[in-house]
Amino acid sequence: MKAAFISEFMSVRAIVIQSLVVFLVFGVFMCAGMQTAVGMVAAIGAMTPLIMVFSFSAYDNLNGWERFRAMLPLSRNAIVVSRYANILATALFTMLVAFALSFALASLVSAAMPGSALANALAEETARPIVIASSSVAGTGIGLLMAAFLLPAVLRFGMNKAMRYVPTAIFVVFMLLALALPNFAEVPPIVVNIGTWLENPNNLPIAIAAVAALTLGVYAVSCGVAIALYRSKDL
Repeated sequence: MKAAFISEFMSVRAIVIQSLVVFLVFGVFMCAGMQTAVGMVAAIGAMTPLIMVFSFSAYDNLNGWERFRAMLPLSRNAIVVSRYANILATALFTMLVAFALSFALASLVSAAMPGSALANALAEETARPIVIASSSVAGTGIGLLMAAFLLPAVLRFGMNKAMRYVPTAIFVVFMLLALALPNFAEVPPIVVNIGTWLENPNNLPIAIAAVAALTLGVYAVSCGVAIALYRSKDL
């Protein structure tokens, strides 16, 4: 398992470093343009898992790497688990980087432009670290849930076919929900109640724990499905 994890990481190490540089530039422009650190950390958290999914898939198709890796003394279970573990580890690391970046940018702007609207907006947000943390966890959770939905199909069929099957599946699910719920366009009362509940900062730690538990649970189930599908793949 360790060997599989390291080999996976080494294959995309340069992409991870490049992504961090891109996120740094993205964070600066987003904070300056939208005057928000909350939106920045959420966006970075959501993008990271998807970038990793696409990067791994592209590398699998490069020079027959997927077939070569299957010839190594690595079980298919280890290959799938290492893929999921790498994406999760990168997402968590980037989440922490984005969290730290928000405070670094707030300090830098405060020193360079004291009293400006941007400095005041960032200072107000970073004065409540729990809000930044909840936004970061929410964004990363969304990204990981999307990755969990994509990965089984990507590992079994490859990115080209998966991008045909997955949108179709999403459309079918959406249509079934629309037929099952006549008032699907209306916001359910439970959503309104949750929104009201989240307005209390004291409830945010509970929300963070709940989102993290739900995301990791779905991610683990997705990994199990991907293992079952990958075992039957003809390489």
